[in-house]
Amino acid sequence: MNRQQFVRAGHTIVLHLMLLAACSAKPETSQFVELMLDPAKDDIRMVWKDSDGDRYDSFDAVTQDISDQGHTVRFAMNGGMFTPDYVPLGLYMENGQRLHKLNTHSGQGNFAIPPNGIFVLTRDHRADIIKTQDYSPDPNIQYATQSGPMLVIDGKINDAFHRRSANLNVRNGVCVRADGKVILSMSKQPISFYDFAAHFQHEGCENALYLDGAISQARLPEAGWSQQTGDNLGTMIIVTTPTPAKTPHG
Repeated sequence: MNRQQFVRAGHTIVLHLMLLAACSAKPETSQFVELMLDPAKDDIRMVWKDSDGDRYDSFDAVTQDISDQGHTVRFAMNGGMFTPDYVPLGLYMENGQRLHKLNTHSGQGNFAIPPNGIFVLTRDHRADIIKTQDYSPDPNIQYATQSGPMLVIDGKINDAFHRRSANLNVRNGVCVRADGKVILSMSKQPISFYDFAAHFQHEGCENALYLDGAISQARLPEAGWSQQTGDNLGTMIIVTTPTPAKTPHG
């Protein structure tokens, strides 16, 4: 090999290494609308219907109702898959009440990619993501939403995902870290299952659950992200804070 060939070969190797690094790089946090929360301190809820039994069909609807209750919606995101009638596809619990039963049926689609899982919030302010096969009813569970597939399982990316998959979509999900913190996240741009799972893994998530794809929407005003939804939402995960009392003037 002469000097010119050696230089060309060297350039080729460097370019190949740069491409490999780009393919395996961690997605930048700025690519996501997300919030890290402490379930022991932050008010995380799941909502589906109002006190009249009508579905909250948009972020505006739930924001107004929560405002009437003296709270502000800090963050809102769709909370799991649903049927064409906007009924949860799997287990759904709200304020300790089971509003839809556990779904253990096999089938097609993302919900059926194993393992399926359940995001739960307990009365004593802890969060967990449980494999559906390991779930058992517990009176300590206050909120629960079932979805699938799990993205990260015991710190490892689900084996069903492929690093160079061309299956790209806007996606949203939830994870629980080893320290008990919760991350609610939605990609701003289409992303593969693998890269979405890798993002959660890089954030220290022990377990992460996929919530939905093409219909994924989120609202996080403090980050300048305020999507205006139509009337096509099912259950939602929201984070609220007490609305500060107005100070009288004069």
